[in-house]
Amino acid sequence: MEFDRITNTQNIRLLYHEKNIEMKFTRITQVCFLCLGLSILCCSEIFAQQSSLDVVHLKEGGVLKGTILPNSTAEEIDLQLAGGAILNIQMTRIAEITVENVVQQHIRPPRDRSWEPKKKGYATYNHTTFSFGQSQWGDTQVGFSASTAHGYQFCRHISVAGGIGVDTYPNYSEVFYPVYGRVGGDVLKKKITPIWFIEAGYAFARDSFDEWTTLEGGLRTHSGLGVKFYLTEKVNLMMALGFRYQKSTLTNTWDDENFFETKREFQRTTFGIGMGF
Repeated sequence: MEFDRITNTQNIRLLYHEKNIEMKFTRITQVCFLCLGLSILCCSEIFAQQSSLDVVHLKEGGVLKGTILPNSTAEEIDLQLAGGAILNIQMTRIAEITVENVVQQHIRPPRDRSWEPKKKGYATYNHTTFSFGQSQWGDTQVGFSASTAHGYQFCRHISVAGGIGVDTYPNYSEVFYPVYGRVGGDVLKKKITPIWFIEAGYAFARDSFDEWTTLEGGLRTHSGLGVKFYLTEKVNLMMALGFRYQKSTLTNTWDDENFFETKREFQRTTFGIGMGF
């Protein structure tokens, strides 16, 4: 009997010890789950910045993807879905929680079109031009011109305008006032682009030098290539090299029957700087 009593006492102590171990294990397990839950919350914040999703695998077989919100606890979590809806899920329904990295597609931001060159509309061209050539005596002649043209730009590649200006040839003391038509355009659809232009018209001469000398104008053409720098949508800076051809007639008169006509042709290389709007 005494042996049986001792055996029973030992069994009771053993059961108590096992129960105590089981309770401690349970507590440790709960603490681990709590730490795991807190870790998941922290990681969710980090991964959210790294383009990741929290994947909740349910015991019934479903899978939910979203972001675990910070107000989640060890007993339940709040999962925000991609559409914005928030689901409250008990931890007892969750089999496991994983993290899925999302390959974020890099979307090219929209281009800033605030000052892209205009495609069509009213256009104006204002130029200051220097001309270089030789006179009939062989000396170098440098002239000065100023002009303005206004018209319509149909597209980046072509525009049509009409213009007026003034051309001077200092060595001859001759001044012409051209009236012309102009076509031109951009070669490329960029903010820095080559340009082309062609002008043709009639240049009127200044009044006669004196009572014996008369100057008449004639055909005037001007064409060239250059480069254009767009500063804003409608404002641009232009530089161009070109060639200008000008006809004129100089008449010297001694009396009603005696006079002498000189046909002149001015051929000049030009360099111009201008602003367009």
